[in-house]
Amino acid sequence: MGNLICTIISMVLFIGFNIICLKKYGLLSCYSAYGPKWAEWEKEHPATKGINIWSLITIVSAALLIPPMIATAVGNPLQFLCFFAPLYLFLVGLTPNYQEDKKANIIHQIGAWGCVAMILVWLFIIVKKWVVLLPVFTLALVIGFGTRTIKESITYYLEMAMYISIYLILILMFI
Repeated sequence: MGNLICTIISMVLFIGFNIICLKKYGLLSCYSAYGPKWAEWEKEHPATKGINIWSLITIVSAALLIPPMIATAVGNPLQFLCFFAPLYLFLVGLTPNYQEDKKANIIHQIGAWGCVAMILVWLFIIVKKWVVLLPVFTLALVIGFGTRTIKESITYYLEMAMYISIYLILILMFI
């Protein structure tokens, strides 16, 4: 029951924040592109005292996924890999100014690509529920092709399709 609760809280937090991002800044090229926007917002609102909202949401929503993802692989010799997908997402969350700082960009890229690789390992090897990806990715592409900004926003749609797939798989496994 705790894993389902963690998954739902993470999902509500992440999707709710994405809705706020879309309303506040419009559709950007990828989820990470909102990091610098929130870093600018942080400078204008000193009450946040150095806390980047985008970083906080990214890290907390990823941390909430660690227990459920590990629980899906109990008894699997590759269970330890379930820890790395959210951990790599921490690197993404810690580098909101990746566009301005070369070292932050390297860390951000390692985090983003490492997360994708570990999620694919989790989907294909550990939970073996990759079939869920097909309709979600198809929907993402249909929505993406239906917008004027497909070339600029396809990464965002694919990222959201991957997140939705993860959340769906976890929810289905724990209900």
